[in-house]
Amino acid sequence: MGRQDLLIEHTQKLQKKDPEKTSLDALIDLCGIHWHPEEVEAGNEPDSSNVKWVSSSAKKGWLVPIPVGYKGIVPEFAVSDVADIRAPQYPTHFVESVYSIGEWRFINSQIEFDQMFWRYQTDFENQLFLVGATHKVKKTY
Repeated sequence: MGRQDLLIEHTQKLQKKDPEKTSLDALIDLCGIHWHPEEVEAGNEPDSSNVKWVSSSAKKGWLVPIPVGYKGIVPEFAVSDVADIRAPQYPTHFVESVYSIGEWRFINSQIEFDQMFWRYQTDFENQLFLVGATHKVKKTY
């Protein structure tokens, strides 16, 4: 299930601390597991350490990065404007992948029907070609 709302929320949280943070920073932070030391009492053994490494994560639930479409990086080229392409009979459009956050959920959890089935969504003005739930795509780029 798409959870772009969590990505937007986490991006805003990071930007409150540092306005330079982007959605990519939030995506990496949500998907990462962070290791940090915690001080503990040293034991009686000579090799015991007073540091214990603990993992933490910003995410809650089973969140994973997922590709949700493409964004054009240059305007579309007309038929026969680009040499040596696979399908010269079609216009050519160079794109990059767009990623978001998805959440694994059990089928018996409370999910709205429209959230389970994704549909194509296009925004030609911004060269976005996405898939997602039926709700309107929020721009975070």
